[in-house]
Amino acid sequence: MENKFLEMIENQPNPNQRATLQKRLEFIRGKQLSELDPAEAAIFVRFYDEVNNPEGKKHRVIAPEGTLEGYVENKDGSLGSTE
Repeated sequence: MENKFLEMIENQPNPNQRATLQKRLEFIRGKQLSELDPAEAAIFVRFYDEVNNPEGKKHRVIAPEGTLEGYVENKDGSLGSTE
């Protein structure tokens, strides 16, 4: 999983963000989520989602009643994205 995290860092277009993530990796390595500060936890959760969410950037509609509906679609019927 760490290799995927390193790959995600390398793909960051912003060099400052790459440097920040590389520094944070040292603090995250070997720790439980409960041991991380909020910024490190956010990085970990985002990374975990990127690696383990096979659905990628698409997301489902949550109805006002709290039920999950279908995936968000664009006007042309293609799947919407969070990007």
